[in-house]
Amino acid sequence: MVLRLVCPASFGIVDWRNLAVLCGSPGFDGLVAPTVSFSQFSREEVVAARGQLPFTMDVYREYNRTLRSLARDCGVRVADVDLVLWTYSIDRQPFAPFSLPVFDSTVPALGERERDALRRDHQSVAAQLVREYLVRLGDVGFLSKNQILAELRSVFGLIRDECAGFGNHKRGKVKDRVRLVVAALDEAISSESPERLLGQWNRWQGMVDPTASSWIGISLPTDMILEGYLVLEDFIPVKEYLGAHYDASSFDPRCGRE
Repeated sequence: MVLRLVCPASFGIVDWRNLAVLCGSPGFDGLVAPTVSFSQFSREEVVAARGQLPFTMDVYREYNRTLRSLARDCGVRVADVDLVLWTYSIDRQPFAPFSLPVFDSTVPALGERERDALRRDHQSVAAQLVREYLVRLGDVGFLSKNQILAELRSVFGLIRDECAGFGNHKRGKVKDRVRLVVAALDEAISSESPERLLGQWNRWQGMVDPTASSWIGISLPTDMILEGYLVLEDFIPVKEYLGAHYDASSFDPRCGRE
């Protein structure tokens, strides 16, 4: 960014969206012809990785060389080409409004229509919801450890509310056991570290998994799914996403920007 401000004739700001336009990635094609190929990733990988795309010095050098060539052809500054790419990318795929935690601003409140959809086709509806959330999370880029903690708390908060709602109309032992799960989730939400939250995630799954030694005697996920509730298992892709992009011990990005 500093180089673009100091030397706008020669430098731009590398961003996955601009790279997507240059590469003609799906959803971002149509402006640059012929499209540009980067040796570090394919046009499909640019959109798949989004904010987690590794911006190494080699990528930045290649990006600026490409912008300089376009700038010479058009008789403008590199910074102007950079801005055109950015504007075009937003025109093709506008930013949807959101705030941190991304989860709270992306996952909608579940009304009766959503419950009915979940009862009819839980797997597809839940998977689409999680996919949309992960796309938005990818747009944000790398998160700090505190931001990861906030995202995990938001996931647990939703599932805690889903369990509580499910248990409201139950009686006897089922209601008591649901309370145990809600209490476990409340304990997890109060955690001050992502590591402990993920550990609690595994523990909670054991409590409701009939094949686990810590099972508490109810098939809670199955019963909740049948009644149109989301379960923590629906959000396993979120745990996998964090594991793929962050170090498990420090929660530093696995591939930072140089």
